[in-house]
Amino acid sequence: MRLDRQRLDHDRGSEGHGRRATRGEGPRLVQGRLRIATAAPYPPFEYFDENQKLVGLDIDLGNAVAAKLGMKTDWQAVSFDGVIAGTKAKRFDLIISDMGVTSERAKEIDFVTYALAGIGMVIPKGNPQGVTTLADFCGKPVSMEKGAIQVTFIQEFNKTTCAKAGKPIQIAQFAKSSDALLSLKTGKTSGFFVDLASGTYIARTSEKGAAFEVLNDSKAPPSGYNPIKIGVGVGKDHTELRDAVKAALEALFADGTYTAIFKKHGLQGSVVKKIEINGAETPQ
Repeated sequence: MRLDRQRLDHDRGSEGHGRRATRGEGPRLVQGRLRIATAAPYPPFEYFDENQKLVGLDIDLGNAVAAKLGMKTDWQAVSFDGVIAGTKAKRFDLIISDMGVTSERAKEIDFVTYALAGIGMVIPKGNPQGVTTLADFCGKPVSMEKGAIQVTFIQEFNKTTCAKAGKPIQIAQFAKSSDALLSLKTGKTSGFFVDLASGTYIARTSEKGAAFEVLNDSKAPPSGYNPIKIGVGVGKDHTELRDAVKAALEALFADGTYTAIFKKHGLQGSVVKKIEINGAETPQ
């Protein structure tokens, strides 16, 4: 399953017609490389190992997609709030960064869905503040990654729930999830709002499980609050690349590689039943 490089070159417009890349521009698809933006660290999806090598579910899946397409990967670790703008500006070919598919984002780029994710709440080990539900955070400061779906979710929760008591959740946004977690660790915030899968990983691995835990909120769905589909982001003018990524993911789904990657990272509960383009926000 290889990309039609000539058609891809045409889809990219005049920038692909033999023009030499100028400074600041990445390698071209015609060179057989995919420039993939990811907002590391965000374990277990993307993070750096002890050798500062990018690893994680998204990295494994992106490399497997590229292999199916007969291409190499050029991973670029960037801030999450800049990945869509960078893709629209053609600095990146794909976004693979645990990005939730929302109607607002789908106006900007296309998505090929590959996972499910809901929101979880990481709190200090032992739950010193005694929170039991999301509503217990009303009036408290919480941290999250800038531009993540957690931001709009809590903003809406403030309007519907916390505003009644006049105590909105205080949102502290950070460029990196690691900085948001540090805010919780140092006591500046009461909770770190993150994908449930990522929060579970953080609680299990940080200081060998002694630093944090995930709030067991009985009112939340099993997959976390506000579960939505996660997708590979592609520029709207790169329809051939989008369709090729979909076909590659379907092939990985069929040959068992997709399931094996999710199992490797302990995320079997995040698999989807089928690969879609611009899938609905609410899982079916």
